[in-house]
Amino acid sequence: MPTPCRYVTLHFVKKRISCAVFLLILLVFMLAGCASRYACFLSASGTQKTVMQELFGLLERYTSPADAEARFVVNTQIIDIFTDAELDQKKIQFLLSVTAAFPDDPYNAYYLTIVAQTYHQSGADIFAKYYYERVVKNYPDLLFRNEYLHKYCLEQIALIATKPEDRRFAYQELLNRFYNSDPEKQANALFHLARSYEATSEWTAAMNTYRDFIALPKVVIPGYPNAHERAVEKLSMYEAPPEWVVHDLHVLVSRIKTAIAEKDVETLNKYRAKGYFFSISWEQKRTDEKAFYAAQNVAEYLGNFLVRSDVHTADTLDIDSSASEAYLRTENWQFKIHSTWYFYFRKVEFGPDPDINGGWEWTGIYFGEKL
Repeated sequence: MPTPCRYVTLHFVKKRISCAVFLLILLVFMLAGCASRYACFLSASGTQKTVMQELFGLLERYTSPADAEARFVVNTQIIDIFTDAELDQKKIQFLLSVTAAFPDDPYNAYYLTIVAQTYHQSGADIFAKYYYERVVKNYPDLLFRNEYLHKYCLEQIALIATKPEDRRFAYQELLNRFYNSDPEKQANALFHLARSYEATSEWTAAMNTYRDFIALPKVVIPGYPNAHERAVEKLSMYEAPPEWVVHDLHVLVSRIKTAIAEKDVETLNKYRAKGYFFSISWEQKRTDEKAFYAAQNVAEYLGNFLVRSDVHTADTLDIDSSASEAYLRTENWQFKIHSTWYFYFRKVEFGPDPDINGGWEWTGIYFGEKL
């Protein structure tokens, strides 16, 4: 991976101009401001002027295709001097002049990666993405310090791209070319690829990708601790219409309360989410499978305990309920571990089916008093 560059704010990138316009302005500036190819870069060298003069002198000699490796050695020293001096704009101008002067140089992928990296670290992601894509699409891959530049550039595109189509391209390329032997990276890429498909309403592709994701060993996706569970839930909804979803939360809660009062286990099972219902105590985590009370035994809990319990339900939803989650406190269950159960309801977010999207479902039970 290219050596990180220091952070410097580039004031001119705050203006919203296209990459093409910017490059034209840059070229005009370079041609107008430099008496010779390296004069303007030499004038900005400061205390390193003598060293830079020698380096530029070498570049004046290394002009043939056979000199590409020698030019690379010299150019990396010049890059380091610009980086140490925090002359990011000069560094970018220099590297663009190098790739323009030697369009067939095998190291151009590296030079443009440094350009992209410098823009990214300066907050100019629109230009960073442009050059990362140029490297991937227009230049042969290059192995540098045991890492392929295309892989590095694709990972950066996936990180900074704002359009789902661009992120999708990056993740697909990474999966096809670089992640075949790394299940953890495969899982991460598949999860984000599925989300990219969802962002463009390509539901079949999204669900197929989620299916590939959950087929891999479970891993933690940074920023998405419940990624595996959410994928399972979406697939369950996609593969079988969730008849337990009710559009009005208060209607759903009322039906649950009536079923409890009448000890109607059949109705409770009817409105229980299928495929991903959970039942845990508050101190446990839904992602910890070993901590789960077996979901398949929920009907047995309800059947055994409801019949011999005089369950009381709260008149209103719990104070911690929100626009997307709700809790109903119930108590006096004849359960030796916990006599208080909180029924958990959640608003449905499921784009593939507008008929259920925005409805409510009963998806779990928390045992015991809230922590």
